[in-house]
Amino acid sequence: MKKIVLMPTKNDAWILEKTLKCLLLWADKIIISDQQSTDKTLDICKMFPQVVVLNNPNVFHSTKVRQQLLDEARKEQGNNLIFSIDSDEVVTADIIDSGILSKMEAEKIGTVFQMQWVQLWRSPEVYRDDDSVWSNSYKHFAFIDDRASNYTYEYGVNDHNPRVPTALVENTVKLAMPKVLHFQFVNWNRMLAKQRFYRVQDFLQTKKDFWSALKINKMYFAAKEENHLQTKPVLPEWTVSYLKRGVDLKEIKEEPLYWYDLEVLRWFEKFGLKTFAYLDIWDADWDFKLQQAKLKGGSGLTKNKIIDPRNFLVKAYHSLQRLIYQLYKVVKN
Repeated sequence: MKKIVLMPTKNDAWILEKTLKCLLLWADKIIISDQQSTDKTLDICKMFPQVVVLNNPNVFHSTKVRQQLLDEARKEQGNNLIFSIDSDEVVTADIIDSGILSKMEAEKIGTVFQMQWVQLWRSPEVYRDDDSVWSNSYKHFAFIDDRASNYTYEYGVNDHNPRVPTALVENTVKLAMPKVLHFQFVNWNRMLAKQRFYRVQDFLQTKKDFWSALKINKMYFAAKEENHLQTKPVLPEWTVSYLKRGVDLKEIKEEPLYWYDLEVLRWFEKFGLKTFAYLDIWDADWDFKLQQAKLKGGSGLTKNKIIDPRNFLVKAYHSLQRLIYQLYKVVKN
């Protein structure tokens, strides 16, 4: 039985080398589906002979990419142990020495493994532990392939599509260890840029009206919600074996402009600023980002200064979102 990791990527050079080094300490093979990266993602992949790269020409996320990866994995013989791990995720280091992989491999064919999804918060040394949606969260990250179950087509909201074939979920084993460390919120400004990009991308697939924006804003609001935030220190056993093997997970660099920003700036030019006035994306200094994009030679950008298109009422709505959603919960209950 081989241990194969399936991973979608797009412009993930900021974290990918660390992720791959950690995974390859226990995985036999990593299959990557790359969505037209323009940074050093592909160069990093070439550093590792165990990494196979597929081309993903799709514009939006869907389970088509998961199926593409699974089809490639099935070129290997046998009922292999498949992990669905994203580029900004690292399985805790206790997977290396604990014997947990042998126990997983001993389960029956078709078994799905559920693991805790730990949100590192603004630092790789602490994780969120409170009553938010980001705490005590579990996902289906791995399964023993029965070579028959496939992903059903689902658009899913960006990265929210299923990690494993849904037909297998009824055979779930919940694991106390290992856990999966999510680095998205460590690089805070990148996370905010990503969430703004997601709002705009989703909005472009709707009627592009106030009610669509309201629904999208509500769905993504939790990403930057820190009300009653509480954190705990990352346990040493989660990372120490990686550090001993030369992988330092603590150094994460910020940037003034991310590819997410550049895509949104292009959509501004294509559809007009007023189109996106209702979306909760105006906490960024878009004109500064525009100047940064021009310095980097970005194409498809407006020549005009970017001015916040919102009126007073929309600004008030964005400022009072937490209160609005709390009242919604009260009314709903």
